[in-house]
Amino acid sequence: MTLKSHLGLPEHARPKADALAASLLDVARAGSGQLYAIVDLAAAEHASDWVTLLKREGTARNLFVSQPEAAAESLAAWLIPLGSGAECNEVLLGFSVAQALLSDSVSWLVSALPTSEMTHRLSRRLTARLDQGDALFRYYDPRLFPAIHKEWSGPETHHLFDLGSTWHYLDSSFDLKSLPLAPPGEADCFTPPLRVSAGQHRALQSISELHQLVRLLGLRKPDAFYRIDPANRLDFVSIQCSNAAGCGITRFIDLLRYCEFAMEHGEGFHQQTEWQVVWERMRSSEASLSTVVLESGIGEEA
Repeated sequence: MTLKSHLGLPEHARPKADALAASLLDVARAGSGQLYAIVDLAAAEHASDWVTLLKREGTARNLFVSQPEAAAESLAAWLIPLGSGAECNEVLLGFSVAQALLSDSVSWLVSALPTSEMTHRLSRRLTARLDQGDALFRYYDPRLFPAIHKEWSGPETHHLFDLGSTWHYLDSSFDLKSLPLAPPGEADCFTPPLRVSAGQHRALQSISELHQLVRLLGLRKPDAFYRIDPANRLDFVSIQCSNAAGCGITRFIDLLRYCEFAMEHGEGFHQQTEWQVVWERMRSSEASLSTVVLESGIGEEA
């Protein structure tokens, strides 16, 4: 399958987009039900163009309609019915695949539920109840979805995934992955809001922080960071965060700087003798890592 639009994808990424679209088209043809895409415009490229496209198509549904954020169309999550079998909308499918490669903002699911019912059920799952109050539950974020599936797929599932047959997303290597859903009953057995324990909240915060670091490293140190194989970037950041914790570093800005130092000086730099004075100071000081490094004379802030 060759996409009619690549949404500005670089030339080298277009064969990947075509292959992914073909795989999802196979999913649509083989599935029992139709293929849906969920696009998170808060994380997407060209959000205003997406709103125009979705309104023109007329079949997409804003999942925030019943939420306090309903008016922010260009920041909402939108459900896009792509059809099934030979009737799959290849244009919208292509747009969704290109967007998924440009940003962490798209996932796909297969379900026999009609669009109106799927919209209703997904909207009911948008509120999470934490100890400190209610919050938007970004279950549609492809970066968080594997962790969400893990945390809520135990013996007590809360019927969170009673939505269809499979949910598809791109992993950090831009490979298509899928996780199982539960067959939906005629009535939705899920009771909102979703209760989130302190442990579950920490798990989601941890993976979200790792992905934020990946994004910022790509922006701040593109030459060094993009030399790392895409399949290894998240692992690289995770390892550096673990090493940083052992050095007394916990604040996000210091974790970011630590990762930059790991790219500049090598991943084992924290074990070198000259850095031990830095780690000793970090454990006993409120100063930032950049400040401590400058004062130690090891290097200058990049």
